[in-house]
Amino acid sequence: EDIDVVSEQGGPEDVPPTDLILDEVLLCHRAQVLFGLFPEAAELQVYIYNSSGWSKSKEVHKVSFHLVWPEIIVNHENARLVRQTTLAEFRKLSVEGMPLHSCVEAIREHAPKHYANMAARDIWDNIFDANSIRPKNGLRMPYNEKADDVEENGRRRKRRDKRSPLPEGIICFRRNNAAKLPDSNLTKPDLTPYEWLRAGSCRQQKSNLSPIKVDHPEALLEEEINTFACGVPALRALEGCVHELFTLGMRELSDLWLLDADGFKDLVKHLGEVDESQEVADLISFWSKQSYLIRDLGIDEVDRLHAFEAMWRSIAPAVFESVDLDSIVHAFVSWESLNQKQQQMCTSWLVSGKLPLVPSCIFNHVFSLARRPGTEVR
Repeated sequence: EDIDVVSEQGGPEDVPPTDLILDEVLLCHRAQVLFGLFPEAAELQVYIYNSSGWSKSKEVHKVSFHLVWPEIIVNHENARLVRQTTLAEFRKLSVEGMPLHSCVEAIREHAPKHYANMAARDIWDNIFDANSIRPKNGLRMPYNEKADDVEENGRRRKRRDKRSPLPEGIICFRRNNAAKLPDSNLTKPDLTPYEWLRAGSCRQQKSNLSPIKVDHPEALLEEEINTFACGVPALRALEGCVHELFTLGMRELSDLWLLDADGFKDLVKHLGEVDESQEVADLISFWSKQSYLIRDLGIDEVDRLHAFEAMWRSIAPAVFESVDLDSIVHAFVSWESLNQKQQQMCTSWLVSGKLPLVPSCIFNHVFSLARRPGTEVR
């Protein structure tokens, strides 16, 4: 995971305030959340890479750490659940009188222009970089620099950023009972650069996923909707409808943008509380403007749909047992390459009615797009 904090204090020659992140209480609570999500883990190691330093483009210190947890193997969906659970727990722990309140206040003091008017959840959302959990993103490898986009004299160019992730150390956390934070021990073993490089490589080929346990997935959906509704009035129509949305198969807000117009209207009709015409009109208008709406099955869209399918295969594995295919989405977008038996199997699965409304509408939407004359899957 990628952890970033901005500090407006000091200048280019000053040492960045890494203690904002390398805080024992903060890191122990981060490990505690992971122990809750992965109950089979008795110990967790985290390899810490530090790329903190002065940002020339923003003229501030960036306290940046890459945290690699080698015992935890996740796919896109589980990575999303880990991040959502972390944000929800850290928000609770950041209110006055709770263990992370002083951490949040210290971060606000270091960068009032960035954080002073942010709620605690928004601060943590900003700190735990969402890019690291997206399917086509990841972490920079240790020792690797990057280039910043800058504009000079009306022209954009790349400028070298020397803040490469360098080994900071390894912390081993040992599980305690739920009421006590895990024990921790920071070391910096004498590893070669190659060993640090290998340890910082997150991609895994055909590894078994770590068993994950999310106690309240419906609460995570409620947290996400309520958070976004604060800044997007059109989404306030969904507040109070979380249980119905969850029952209809919605697991994250972005699922809505995968629906077609008919599917979205069907969903709205099922929400009895959303009955004011203006609220419905605002909600539909907002939905129609979302960039995540599936339009032509481009590469990014297919990746998002593969992640959606993986999520539902983990939620309802029995539903997919009747389809002897590695991927329903892949079968739809390569329809002409399927034999007649495989095509019949897919269409029978679509009309089986075994999935809730939201995933059923989404898979039917993908099927209709893939079968549309002239559609080219890119």
